[in-house]
Amino acid sequence: MLEVDFIPNFIYQSTSGNISNNKSMILQYKNLYFISYNNTLNIWNFKTSTLVKSLRHKKYNISYFDISDSLLFVGFSSGLIQVYKLNNDFEKYLEYKIHTKRIINIVLENNLLISASADGLLMKYDLDFERGTCILQTSPLDVFDYKYKIFGIATGDATFTTIKNDKEHAIILDNRLKYLFILDDYSFLFIFRNNDVKIYDSSTDTYKEIKKLKKIKSAKRIDGKIFILGEKKLFSFIIKRNKNEFCLEEQKVVDINSNSIDFYVCNQTSCFITADNSFFSGKLKLEFHCKPITDLKRDKNDRICTLSKDKFIVWNVCTNTLICYNQIKLSEGLVFDVFSSYYVIGENNRILFVNFNDLKIFKILDNDVRGKNCVQISVSEYSKNFNEQKNEILGIAINQKINFYDTNIDFLDSLDLPDYVSSFKIYNNFYFVGLLNSKVYIYDKNKDLIKTLYGHSLPVTNINLSDKLIYTIGADKMLKIWGLDFGDCRKSIIANDSINLQILSDNLFIIGSTNLKYYIGYKIYYEKKYFDSNLLLLCKDFLIGANGNSISLYEIDKYELEKINEISEESEILTTNNINIINTSKYEEFIDILEDKNNYIKFNKFICGIGLGDLDSYLILLSATQIYSLIDLLFQCKNTIVASRIFCTLISMHKDIIMGYKRCDELRENLCIKMKDIRDKLGKNTYKIIFKTGEKI
Repeated sequence: MLEVDFIPNFIYQSTSGNISNNKSMILQYKNLYFISYNNTLNIWNFKTSTLVKSLRHKKYNISYFDISDSLLFVGFSSGLIQVYKLNNDFEKYLEYKIHTKRIINIVLENNLLISASADGLLMKYDLDFERGTCILQTSPLDVFDYKYKIFGIATGDATFTTIKNDKEHAIILDNRLKYLFILDDYSFLFIFRNNDVKIYDSSTDTYKEIKKLKKIKSAKRIDGKIFILGEKKLFSFIIKRNKNEFCLEEQKVVDINSNSIDFYVCNQTSCFITADNSFFSGKLKLEFHCKPITDLKRDKNDRICTLSKDKFIVWNVCTNTLICYNQIKLSEGLVFDVFSSYYVIGENNRILFVNFNDLKIFKILDNDVRGKNCVQISVSEYSKNFNEQKNEILGIAINQKINFYDTNIDFLDSLDLPDYVSSFKIYNNFYFVGLLNSKVYIYDKNKDLIKTLYGHSLPVTNINLSDKLIYTIGADKMLKIWGLDFGDCRKSIIANDSINLQILSDNLFIIGSTNLKYYIGYKIYYEKKYFDSNLLLLCKDFLIGANGNSISLYEIDKYELEKINEISEESEILTTNNINIINTSKYEEFIDILEDKNNYIKFNKFICGIGLGDLDSYLILLSATQIYSLIDLLFQCKNTIVASRIFCTLISMHKDIIMGYKRCDELRENLCIKMKDIRDKLGKNTYKIIFKTGEKI
């Protein structure tokens, strides 16, 4: 517990241990490697194994980034774009938002930043005047490329469009594109989602099949060559022109780890990142936890220890960051604790005693039972104040039995249990044991059962204790608070994916997840947003949070926590610059009309008085409820052609939402009947004109 009697505020400092996941991307610039990891862009120097800088957004994940002319462009899932200068401090140069969905590509042309987004907008942004204009508005974009002053756009409806000199040319593809490269004015390299690789010649409208690969994960154009990352190989192609057509000549094939998800090639050296959090390039390799962190503790040297199924890692706490001190690989790590001068690590079929200083294994206790075992380890809780010299007791629970050991690892005693153990804690000469029958049994030092706690629907996975209360978290995702005197359940709280909690004082505790929640007594006091750590460790001057295979460091502020509106803080980041993009007042008027379904007259007047291009920019921003309201209003629209145009646009932009609405088919049939009637009337009028004038039209 904290020594000070106040509610602390935890200030984010850094995150360590996160190299890559299955959505990461990598780019090399000089001797630095840029790797995206969810909402963070990490800048590494792998030759020195150091993290140079982390560019982190509190809320949104990174969907694209690139480097051009000493500028770094970062696009996010929300449509936000950030621009950084590639200097020593990576100073933020610009931030703007003219898209509503994830950024799929960013290209710098002179001083114009061209951005493509899944919202269907292709935009150009003037970096000097900070003004954005729309180049094209279409269906949600899949891929985009720009070269030789040609725009190449592939959309989700399997349409490929080129724009050159303000002239558009579109074709329908057999399949959606995954990657696109412009080769010259008329030739394009298509990599389809079914892994077909073809060259398309727009002048002759013909395809040339190159190769079909297994599971294409990534493709890049680097120094005029095309590199394609397959399931287990990296293919390198030279672009050649034979007579009047392009071809790809396979140059080199590199065998790789099947877990690789992205790559980069510089000076004929390939580097890769994997889905399980590692980087490798030739003999150079860096990795941390490949599996999620399941346990987190502090040792007697004030180092931080983390455990996953594949590794045990010890971290040094340095200025504002955590640095890996040492690590050992495990076959299947389950639990660990700090005992005497050892890390005691429980694997599936053995218990390891590992020396503090060099992480060498001192002793191994083999389990008698083969196969899958339930293993839990606990050290007497009063010994966790490492400055106090008391006799430590180590308890190792395997399946239905707990064995106790002294500091010389000599056997002391054992305790038989009625079921398999799921959690275990020694506290003030009492043994608190959670079993697979979802109950918690409390034994005294004489091994007599004194209380049984009932209430969880699934086994208890974590037990925390104070002098008066017991806190249990179960696999049923419930946190229950019990009284020590009578074993009565005083409060049940939904814990979501939280693994543990930290007790700050007798009536204050915190629990982590997507948000960090402060509880005073049994009531929630405050939620700190965008925390993203479900495993916590509270130390004297800082808080450690773990989530997945990474850990984050939070400094304890010297000032007490203030309740602030973090949403308003975020809104400063998301300030939009929609000049020439959207008429805000008209858009608000449109939304007001949708909220009043009975105002058909105002709806018809609005539809007839606005351009279809402006209307399209409103339609893409609609929520599901607003779309349903618009469909209901289209039944009363007087202009059938406009209503049909709106309905088709809604289908292309929001197909999943539209097709799930019960009145969709009814509106489609209604519009088809009205359009047929218009066509019949048009035919009759045309016939009358020909009959009366005697002239062909």
